[in-house]
Amino acid sequence: MPDQDFADGYLRYVRHKLIFIIAALAILAIAAGISCLVDGRPIGVLDVYRIIWEHLTGAKYEYATPEYWDDFVVCQMRLPRTVLAIIAGSSLAVCGAVMQSIMSNPLADPYTTGMSSGACLGAIIAIVMGFAFTGPSMYGIVGMSFLVALIPAFVVILVSRVVSTSPATLILMGTIMSYMFGAVNTLILVHQEGETLSAAYLWTIGSLDNVVWSDLLVPGIVSVVGCIAMLAMSGKLNVMMMGDDQARSMGLDVDNFRTVLLLAMSVMVASIISFTGILGFVGLVAPHIVRMAIGSDNKYVIPASMAFGSALLLVTDTIARLVVYPYEIPVGIILMFIGGPLFLFVVVRKRGYGGIY
Repeated sequence: MPDQDFADGYLRYVRHKLIFIIAALAILAIAAGISCLVDGRPIGVLDVYRIIWEHLTGAKYEYATPEYWDDFVVCQMRLPRTVLAIIAGSSLAVCGAVMQSIMSNPLADPYTTGMSSGACLGAIIAIVMGFAFTGPSMYGIVGMSFLVALIPAFVVILVSRVVSTSPATLILMGTIMSYMFGAVNTLILVHQEGETLSAAYLWTIGSLDNVVWSDLLVPGIVSVVGCIAMLAMSGKLNVMMMGDDQARSMGLDVDNFRTVLLLAMSVMVASIISFTGILGFVGLVAPHIVRMAIGSDNKYVIPASMAFGSALLLVTDTIARLVVYPYEIPVGIILMFIGGPLFLFVVVRKRGYGGIY
């Protein structure tokens, strides 16, 4: 019967997407356990999950016993970095998926509005002023990069509200802001000494090092609220993918909706990169791979991007810590090595774009 065929087809449609999401979550869970194995005290993979579970259930150990040190190493030294990778990967991937949807452009990413250059400028100013990456002064870098990262995004949003602009124009405006802030960055750095240059360079390529639990409060809250909000608006995002004219004909206030999303993504991205530096390719590659696997319905693309983006960043960070162990390569460099070929594969596989697929 036609109704039964339709129901069976819909179930297959949903099942395929759920299988991908569950697989991504399984990879994420395995990667999280392996991530907590790297560095220091040797602990088994299964022991990691046991230690975390016992910690969450309130287990207490006598000071300096083997159980105490296992709990301390996993839950205080390794787990904060793993959780930050999950938060950053999910938030950047979701922002990338949303940005590509509202811009109808497969090359859009979370930094399309020029936020990365703004964040770099804020961090460089703080570093030149003498703030460090560790201790209380670290929050000087975090605060400055967060505030200055919002400036190019707000300029782009403000101009888009004053002058009627297309998505393509918004992308061009973001590119202009990136060049302008990049020029200021270069102007400041050419007059700095080697130590300052090295610190600024390390921040611009992104790292998840030196993370403690207190660092996770702001990005964690902002990312959870933002991702839930994006998921709640996934239906309207699907309408936006049809183009501005068709979206307006269906009753959607395109300009206001795009502005709200840009504001929300600006805060989400700024809250991440102010702590981690610029993590490239996560918000560009992850949504593409998700769409290739499960299609373009944002009701599924957003949660799938959260899971896959988290797994991608976590696996990449683990590789960065193991390649030259006991030393460490900044995760941003490994992201470039992995993200570049992945994106090239996606482009070749799709053989060109006419918009979001």
